[in-house]
Amino acid sequence: MSGYKILRLQGLTYPGAEDIAYKSNPKLGESPYRIQKEAILSQKIVYSEGFSNAMRALGNDAYEILFDCERLQKTWAKERNFQYKADKWQLEIVLGQINEICPDVLYFQDIFSLPVTVRKSIKELCPYIRLVIIQKGYPGETRDLSDADILLVSSPILFRRYLRQNPYLIYHSFDAEILNRLRQRGDLPQSQDYELVFAGSSRAPESRYWALKELAEKTKVEMWVYGDKDDRRGNNGRIIQEVNIENANKSGWGKLQHAARVFGKRLKWAINTVSRWGALGLLFELNNVRVRRRIRNRITKKNNDKSHLSLVSLKALYPERCHGPLFGVEYYQLLSQSKIVFNIHSEKADGTVDNMKMFEATGVGACLLTDSGNNIKDLFEPDTEIVTYSSVSEAADKAKYLLDNETERIKIADAGQRRTLTDHTMLRRCEQINEIIISRL
Repeated sequence: MSGYKILRLQGLTYPGAEDIAYKSNPKLGESPYRIQKEAILSQKIVYSEGFSNAMRALGNDAYEILFDCERLQKTWAKERNFQYKADKWQLEIVLGQINEICPDVLYFQDIFSLPVTVRKSIKELCPYIRLVIIQKGYPGETRDLSDADILLVSSPILFRRYLRQNPYLIYHSFDAEILNRLRQRGDLPQSQDYELVFAGSSRAPESRYWALKELAEKTKVEMWVYGDKDDRRGNNGRIIQEVNIENANKSGWGKLQHAARVFGKRLKWAINTVSRWGALGLLFELNNVRVRRRIRNRITKKNNDKSHLSLVSLKALYPERCHGPLFGVEYYQLLSQSKIVFNIHSEKADGTVDNMKMFEATGVGACLLTDSGNNIKDLFEPDTEIVTYSSVSEAADKAKYLLDNETERIKIADAGQRRTLTDHTMLRRCEQINEIIISRL
């Protein structure tokens, strides 16, 4: 079957993203629902409208719902005189929208768009839905996703973890419309004003924080970071968390209590893993833990001469080189103005690569400097289309080399952009997804 109707549920995701969406046009909230949604999606804050545009290009009827954008969603309800309970506006409006559209395929870009009990019974509540698709990208996901008729994962870790559900490995992608958006704003072509840039979450206290801290000590990297909600004392308090390298409990009783808590957590984790994935699943997860520790030891800065380390806000440590986060078009503009974009995956990636920044940075024409993974050659050719590193020291050395050798850096950046615009666009991914859907309808 072709020409089906597909509805994707996505969210703005980031704290404050809704305010960002309306900031550029203070009167946007007074506009009709359709105008508001088009304006917000055009800002490319998270997944944008690239998915629905690609699906329409493939001959399908595609819709998007921004389930967590309160002003937008309540505008939809007001226009239709749709009644909802104040404390359940998000759930009831989304269900109302689903019933208005009556899709053949419901695509969960974000599983939190509906409570899990509602999500698992959605085909009973909405019997016109023929297929439920769940997409997951974060490699740390362990929730039950068995209600998906089609499970799409963007991480090799998730592919192996959910192997019993016959998932499809569909990597993240780049929305090529972003380049047109930058050109319309006059942001392309332009000079690359920044030499070495990181933009994203510091993920303190994970190894990424320590890697960024070490990189900032070794280079002049400029950082646009978020994650200060983890700062216990606020932006001015500096200390995020005290980390004990050895054991915070020095007394024998304290050590015993700590050991008991750790053992209990690990036993519970092992039982849950065996019950869900079987003995082979447990062996796989244990191997993940081993790989994760090895990567952390390789990437994280060591301070063996101290028993405690203070996780100080990067903004406090490097106030002149650390800026507030950017989202949407402003974020892509920054990447396009950068000679080198530094990328590092979360600890959960466990020796693989899978994040969106690889495609975002190369897509806008920056030279990508990223940690390597055992699947890297499935996506890019190292040292030809991107540059990889295995330690922060190596990353710093390679950044210096690339800045000193402009011709080679530009050659790699151009090759990386060609690869992304050829193999890793939203349209390419939707072609894969479309074939899967047609085979199941």
